[in-house]
Amino acid sequence: MVEHLTELLEHATVVPAVSQIEVHPYFPQPEVQAFGADHGILTRAWFPIGGITFYRDGNPPAPSRTPSSAAWPGPTASPPPR
Repeated sequence: MVEHLTELLEHATVVPAVSQIEVHPYFPQPEVQAFGADHGILTRAWFPIGGITFYRDGNPPAPSRTPSSAAWPGPTASPPPR
């Protein structure tokens, strides 16, 4: 995805304000988010809580613990009290 943004910036006359990409604890895409931040492009999460409901081997990957998801306790945690 960084390659797509790089190519876009080489040809665009206006830098995009927002890049809507798939981002969630299982797929945080830190390289894309960092590239966007370096160029003033805000990342907007598409499918922010994860859309994969089937895994070929039957075992979902562990969630990422990058800064964007470090506060997220995991898929089996209870929601916070209101």
